[in-house]
Amino acid sequence: MNHNGIDRFYDVETASTEEDVQLEHANVDKYNNPRSWRLVTNDEDEEVNVRIVGVLCHKDLPPFRAQTEHLKLSEKSRLRQHVKLTGLGLPEFEQGWDIVMQIQNKFDSVMRERSTGRDELETLEGMRWDGNLVVDLHNRYFTYRSRAGAEKDIPFTPDVDPIHVLEDAKGADLVHLTDNSVHYLRKKTGEKGEVKYVKFPPQNFKSGDIVEATYSFVAFPQTGQGKVIKYRLRMVLRALTLMSSVLREEADEKRATEKQKRAYQMQPKAQLKRKKLCYDTDDDGDDDARRLKKMCIDS
Repeated sequence: MNHNGIDRFYDVETASTEEDVQLEHANVDKYNNPRSWRLVTNDEDEEVNVRIVGVLCHKDLPPFRAQTEHLKLSEKSRLRQHVKLTGLGLPEFEQGWDIVMQIQNKFDSVMRERSTGRDELETLEGMRWDGNLVVDLHNRYFTYRSRAGAEKDIPFTPDVDPIHVLEDAKGADLVHLTDNSVHYLRKKTGEKGEVKYVKFPPQNFKSGDIVEATYSFVAFPQTGQGKVIKYRLRMVLRALTLMSSVLREEADEKRATEKQKRAYQMQPKAQLKRKKLCYDTDDDGDDDARRLKKMCIDS
């Protein structure tokens, strides 16, 4: 079955094995700085990262250049790097959502048990784009300083904040942590088949590219709660890797060709060809009629 070429980049067996192994050796734990529940490994207490391959169908990525002076502190805190991926109907991509639901159930059961019902998880719902499942991934640029604990504020890189808009927006209340960082990469295959991951400018990602996204599962509390605290499970973007832009480039070329063809068809002709209209008469008794018998008129 043809899935627009994405199946060439989707190692189903490896992806399934990786997810199964991670879930088997993973647990959900609560953290204070920032306050959250996270999916972590049992033995080393490290955050579990999951990878998914899909087509980039929406993006809001650096560099960040918009002015922020008019924004409230709460609005600044919600500024984010954001992508949506689709599998264009690829069954394995759709089946991956079952893994997400398993993880959500794991969060829900652990949170209810360990918090004795004080922490509740909101249901994570799947999104659709052109009828196909979409995975929504994002990561905020900032964390409130009061929630950072011992974590240190780090500067933004030039490819993310070239004119220091985000750096200036920190003020006294916001910090940029490692937890807020996203790695932007490109997969490169060497002459001997070796695979390398090299840095890639985030502005060079285009809708239609086939990408690999690395993300983690984090449940953040919602503000303004009473005794029962509602948490929202997020799929937090950690890295975005360009796998291939060939399919997008082929589609762009096809659209350009069709556009050029339509434009050509709509152009006015340089010169109109005129057909000669010839008249023949049955009247042989008249000189004028005989002349008209062979007369042709350009039209």
